Amino acid sequence: MRIVETFEEVRKASSGITGLVPTMGYLHEGHLSHLAAARNETDTVVVSLFVNPLQFNEQHDLDRYPRDLVRDRRLVAEAGADLLGAEHPAHARALQNHARPKPDRNMRSS
Repeated sequence: MRIVETFEEVRKASSGITGLVPTMGYLHEGHLSHLAAARNETDTVVVSLFVNPLQFNEQHDLDRYPRDLVRDRRLVAEAGADLLGAEHPAHARALQNHARPKPDRNMRSS
């Protein structure tokens, strides 16, 4: 299994039909079942591990979200993934610092 950081690396390392299993990490049996299906149905399996800061309303929720990259890497490799796109700290910081959209004041709630 190879670790990649960019879509360009995925394109270069992939062949045939590519299956993507997007995750926020801290893998469980549900993730692994998706990975097994992708392994059976595609030529190249890519697993992404990315905790998107914009999915959390509160900073403390993001800070407490479980992360175990060593464990996740082992599980992904054992499950037969070809590529692992692991979260890059600079990408996460850039998203976290990105301003959240402001509510449209012209929209009326029902």
